[in-house]
Amino acid sequence: MKQHTEQKFNKLNQHTRGTRTQLENRHAPAHNTAQLSRNAFITLCGVGVIGGVLFGLTFLNLISKNGTWIYNLSVLTAVVGTYGVLIMLLLISRLPIIERSYGHDQLVLWHKKFASVALWLIFAHVFLIVLDGTGGIAGISRWFGTLWEDVLTLEWVFAALVGLILFAVAGFTSWKHARKHLKHQTWWTIHLYMYLAVLFSFLHQIDIGGPFADGAGKALWVICYAVVFGAIVWYRIVIPLWRSHRHKLMVQSVIKENDDVVSVIIRGNHLDELKVEPGQFFQWRFDAPGLAYESHPYSVSGMPHNNHMRISVKNLGDGSNALTTLTPGTRAFIEGPYGATTSNHAKYTSRSILVAGGIGISPIISLAYAISATKPVDLIYRVSSLSEVVFDADLNYLNKLPNVQVHVLPGSRKIYPMDAPMLDLLLGDVHDASAYICGPEKFNEHVKESMLTLGASAQNIHIEHFNW
Repeated sequence: MKQHTEQKFNKLNQHTRGTRTQLENRHAPAHNTAQLSRNAFITLCGVGVIGGVLFGLTFLNLISKNGTWIYNLSVLTAVVGTYGVLIMLLLISRLPIIERSYGHDQLVLWHKKFASVALWLIFAHVFLIVLDGTGGIAGISRWFGTLWEDVLTLEWVFAALVGLILFAVAGFTSWKHARKHLKHQTWWTIHLYMYLAVLFSFLHQIDIGGPFADGAGKALWVICYAVVFGAIVWYRIVIPLWRSHRHKLMVQSVIKENDDVVSVIIRGNHLDELKVEPGQFFQWRFDAPGLAYESHPYSVSGMPHNNHMRISVKNLGDGSNALTTLTPGTRAFIEGPYGATTSNHAKYTSRSILVAGGIGISPIISLAYAISATKPVDLIYRVSSLSEVVFDADLNYLNKLPNVQVHVLPGSRKIYPMDAPMLDLLLGDVHDASAYICGPEKFNEHVKESMLTLGASAQNIHIEHFNW
């Protein structure tokens, strides 16, 4: 297989431009995965305990008021739904204790699930509380009139209604059939108003008579909001701004890898202090048109060394297209590093298998350098044609290492189906291997299923998703 791969590289170098100076990749100290998992689990258990306390305080408050069953149900749906919104926000607050353990993609997935349940519970609360004001099912015909009367007469209810409308818009635009018609920037801007929606809703929760209008319930509820929004401000605004200022990140050069992919070489100060690990990514902004407003997740393809690092991006529209226009000296701003799919997982197995589809090679390259220092590595790089291959210098270098096998697979799916028989031919026994997969979503899932069929352990298959 090594000889076959070298023949592919001889042909590859005839179709790509000459090799360039390679950015040396260094492995940052790995986090203690077991300790991180324990800490994250304890944190999430604490979130659950606080939720139980709030639910208990709500239940006691309802018993003391002896309200109707509709009113009681409306309050319970409000408490559970709103606490779900706080959990939803906490999951994307970039809180390191859970971010480093579960990974950004997993937290975003949980965020989406909490969002849908929480929003429906809040809508149910509004329907039920107004229904109770009409006198129950018999008065449902007066529902809209009662809602409007509450908006006009009860303090902060108008603000809560505005918040509800903002929630509804954010929820609708997250629906897959609606989102596919929106630019990512438009969708992202709409979701910024979610924070305003939460704050608008908060005001009526602590003012109108309810479980959190006074006493211990109110104090705990205010603390929950303060902790969540404090984490968001600290980890998503303050820390990123401080890091960007301290490290003074700037574009040194932009290298066109092929017609669709560019690499951006970033220089800065004390980049080793970023503690980015192979396989991780940053959220990037650049002081340039089309790149300053919204951040984009780009993996580090060349680890920090001599105060330089490299990101590589495929042109998928929006911000990625604008990267080609960057000029040397342009300021860069970062948020991160993020991602739990790091080389640290490889120490638990005897070998590693790295599978890249298209531009998924970016994090895979940095993982290959790090893991090959201690373990055998098979790197499979699947592209549609030779012209799409990038990092030819890095791939050639890795392929010459004694414990690395590089398999470049340029061609159609019919030729390289990435199914179990094909991977078995390339890889052999995979029972004691850690697998890293990075590419389009369908590619990732297909390779994962193939690896499972061959006997790989599910806990040893690591995928970082970027289809948020």
